[in-house]
Amino acid sequence: MLTITDLPPEIILQVHLLAQNPLLPQAHPSLYRPLHAASTHYVATYLLALYSAYGADEVLVRALRHPVCDVQVARDIRRIWDKRRGCHEPVGEETRLRRRKGDTSPGGEVAGHPIVGAEASLQPNHAQEKDTDKPPHPPQPTAPALSCSELPRRLFRPDPTLHSIAQSTPPRVHPLLEYLFSTYRPSPNSHKGYPLCRAVLTSNTRLIAFLLSHGADPGIKDCLPVEIAVQMRDLGMIKVLVERLPADTAGAANPGLCSRSGSGSGAGAGAGVETPSPRGEKGKKGKRIKLGDRVTITSKLVEAAIKSGSDDIVHYFVHEKGIMPPLRSIMKLGKPDDARHPGPSTNKPTRRTSTPTKSFVKRPV
Repeated sequence: MLTITDLPPEIILQVHLLAQNPLLPQAHPSLYRPLHAASTHYVATYLLALYSAYGADEVLVRALRHPVCDVQVARDIRRIWDKRRGCHEPVGEETRLRRRKGDTSPGGEVAGHPIVGAEASLQPNHAQEKDTDKPPHPPQPTAPALSCSELPRRLFRPDPTLHSIAQSTPPRVHPLLEYLFSTYRPSPNSHKGYPLCRAVLTSNTRLIAFLLSHGADPGIKDCLPVEIAVQMRDLGMIKVLVERLPADTAGAANPGLCSRSGSGSGAGAGAGVETPSPRGEKGKKGKRIKLGDRVTITSKLVEAAIKSGSDDIVHYFVHEKGIMPPLRSIMKLGKPDDARHPGPSTNKPTRRTSTPTKSFVKRPV
């Protein structure tokens, strides 16, 4: 007996498009594979059919949660949505110049008019030039443009299929993240700081620098990203999270400074910027501009560093940032290691015995 799983992939794709059920591909592998092997245009049409009713603010947010949605699918979603709402791409200056010169368009027209003959193309048409100089007024769109205010969590979870590749190559920023931040304005603090916390937990310095450059807050949820770095005993990552990069303030004025400062994953990241000497004297370095920190170090972080046993992080918090640990942590510093970290006792507990009382016996004289 034939079932739905025995249908050809073309019919299964039509079933997906008519059913509009996001859980249907998970019912059977034969229903899952055709959807992931389909063209990007079909996948974009399928995702728009699922979530168009949620409005322009939620369509892309919900579509990005599907693993089948990549950069090309996201672009097709935006193109189809703009076409449906009546928003066309404006004609560029290059196209208008080509039409003014009389170049033939792909449709066999010159400046929007059919070609009558060779002589007609050689004679200048001043009325035609006036029309082409004025940009056409695009029609008013019937729906708002797409927006993306939230990042999908799947972009920050480890991919088991890329586990062997990740061991040989350093981690990188997902291409879909780069597209979203270059096209829309998603929040880097989505899901209560989940992207930055996952980047710190996986030691992805490129992703950390990317999120921080787009406004991620290391102080979210009581400095949870910094606390994770303290538990990992990574002083370099702590400095990247705490200290502000020179490119954040001086990158716009001096574009070459961003390339010299690097990704910020170093021991002295964010300590200062060397500016040229005002007198132009040779052999003298410029002043170091002290930048403000992204977060304020609290005594809780110092106590966590003491518990983790990382002396270099404790020295950084106390001596460089001037944060004193709590009194109970200072009292523990004076105790021996056995008292601060009591281990399992190997000696058996001794049994208490009552001390014998003195018997008042008369001694012989």
